[in-house]
This record gives sequence, C-alpha cells and structure tokens, in this order.
Amino acid sequence: MELKRRVRANVSNDAKPVNLEVFKILVELAEKESDRMWTRYTVMLYCNTALMAVLSAAVALRSPWATLGPSIIGTVVTTSWVQIHRMSYFYQNRWIADMVALADEEPILARYVRGHTNPRVKPPLKEIKTLALSVPAAFMAVWFSAACVSIVLIAT
Repeated sequence: MELKRRVRANVSNDAKPVNLEVFKILVELAEKESDRMWTRYTVMLYCNTALMAVLSAAVALRSPWATLGPSIIGTVVTTSWVQIHRMSYFYQNRWIADMVALADEEPILARYVRGHTNPRVKPPLKEIKTLALSVPAAFMAVWFSAACVSIVLIAT
C-alpha cells in the first residue's frame, strides 16, 4: 500500500486509470481463482467417486486387505482435497480484500464493491466454503470408517 501511495504522489492525473487497471487485474485474478477452485473441486470429486467404486469392488471380494488400500488412498486424496480447497479459498479472499482496499481509496470504485465492506452483508464465500467442505467431510467419514473396519477385521 505504501508503494501505491508513493506512486500516486509522483503521478499527477494518471493515478485513476492506473488504479482502474489494477482493479481490473484484481477482479480477473479473483474470477480465475474461483474458476480454478471449482475445477479442482470437480476433479477431486471424480477421484473420490472412482475410489469409491474401487472400494465397492474390494468389499465384494470380502478381503479386509483389499479394502484397506483404497481406504488409505481415499483418506490421503480427501485430505489433499480439503487443503487445496482451503488454499484456493484463501487466495480468492485475498484478491477480494485487495479489491476492497483499492476501492476504499477511490470513491467511484467503492460504490461497486461496498457489499463486501458492509458489516450487515454476509460474505458470500463463507457459506459456499461450508457447503463445499461438507462433501469432502462425508467422503472422509466413509474412508475412515472403511479403514477402521478393515483394520479390525485384519486384527481378528
């Protein structure tokens, strides 16, 4: 922010177009990160679904050793899914926060992003994050319970 202020002090009337360009870049970054986040989410959903099919086939074999492998792999994949989603969410919020900070400096831009800074308006991403993380949580419960059952069956 300090660098932006120094640049604004040295540039006379060119500050507003530069800020508008920075704002456009931040909007594009937030949109691209959102697209990437949901693409990654879909890929991980497909991976977990395929692993669920493998687990079902392993259960049909009635071998606890056969179900242990997909359960462990599923746990690792789902854990990475949650971490990837959390980091995407972090970067998307970061770009939005930068947009809001830039908009606070420019009254014209502030009109268009005021919903993000109004304390009465809930941030839209929090509800999406909660719903989006419920799916990996359900998969994690399946993987963990399948691994526990496999370990108990192996031990007996």
